[in-house]
Amino acid sequence: MNGKEDREGFSRRKFIKGISMAAGSGLINTPLINKLAAQPAPAFKTIKVTQTNADFEREPMIRPFGFKGGYMTECGKRLLNYK
Repeated sequence: MNGKEDREGFSRRKFIKGISMAAGSGLINTPLINKLAAQPAPAFKTIKVTQTNADFEREPMIRPFGFKGGYMTECGKRLLNYK
């Protein structure tokens, strides 16, 4: 018996695996699952991107943030624009 298993030889991992298998097997042939499986997948909408733009903006912090001599005084933010 190791530290990860209890007296009967079950570990948490084996228990979770067994419970999830039992719960999943009960859902295989239910009316809800059959109804969802019979529905056709929705059609995807197409998106046309005509223009893109990217920028980087630095925003100053209220006070420096850091550890062991390395401090940040600004926070960088990425800006993306799609049309």
